[in-house]
Amino acid sequence: MIDEVRNLFPNMDFESGIHYGAISQNSLDLDALYDWYENDAYYDEAKDEISNGIESALSDYLDPVEIEDVIDVAIDKFNEAYQCDEPAFYYEDDEYSAEYSHDMCCWIIKKSPYYTYCKGCSPCVPNAGDLDSPVTPDDYEKDNNASMHEIRASIYGGIKKTYCLPKEFFIDSKAPYEYFEVPKEG
Repeated sequence: MIDEVRNLFPNMDFESGIHYGAISQNSLDLDALYDWYENDAYYDEAKDEISNGIESALSDYLDPVEIEDVIDVAIDKFNEAYQCDEPAFYYEDDEYSAEYSHDMCCWIIKKSPYYTYCKGCSPCVPNAGDLDSPVTPDDYEKDNNASMHEIRASIYGGIKKTYCLPKEFFIDSKAPYEYFEVPKEG
């Protein structure tokens, strides 16, 4: 039953009740996102796969120091040719989880210590919030008065409580929306 509900309401963190946020790459300061592009999680997975494969294949023939030397050479060659084959970059750390979609030229914010309120962005990212269309907390309260309306708003657009990025990610450190800290658990 839980999986069926999650399928009806994609792009949402069910534990916090906060929707994912979608924002155009053109709205952000790309220098602020440098680490996100440089620390592509897909890259880390591919690099680990290469290292583990080499170690597994050579462990019966070489000592650990020699294996590390072979891995270093292989990773250098890998770095020269690496290109993400996925349709997105993926970034994750203790505070943020985000995916860049080449198809939509936007970042999908899946986890953040901050949230804001914005219009829904269906159908491009169903049930997520469009961070390029912010609204006020009062607009959110007005939009979510009736429980049935809240369900319709979640499915068909409406106004969302949405994970977002703080001012440091924007040109001149000016976020286009007011944002708030996600309450800490515990």
